[in-house]
Amino acid sequence: MVSPWPLRFFLAAMPFAALATVCAFQMLYRMKSIGFTVGLWRSLRKDLDLYLGYWNIAPKRNWSRLVLIVGVASFGIAMVFMGLAAFSMQHIAH
Repeated sequence: MVSPWPLRFFLAAMPFAALATVCAFQMLYRMKSIGFTVGLWRSLRKDLDLYLGYWNIAPKRNWSRLVLIVGVASFGIAMVFMGLAAFSMQHIAH
């Protein structure tokens, strides 16, 4: 019998991944609207520069930093659930 846990962990990760994506697009849209080059394919360094820039600019523009906080936290939670799904699949396979 196949365990339902990998699917449950995967399904638990999806709302957090979706929320992280929405927050990232909101932040990137705001950064692009004030002249930052966002682009589709970015390096991790460019992403971190954009996030740090948003963190510094947000209070001056009356933007909430909550977009960045919720996005990063949601991404972390989604990664934990995806890791649990992968680990439980590996555990089943052996």
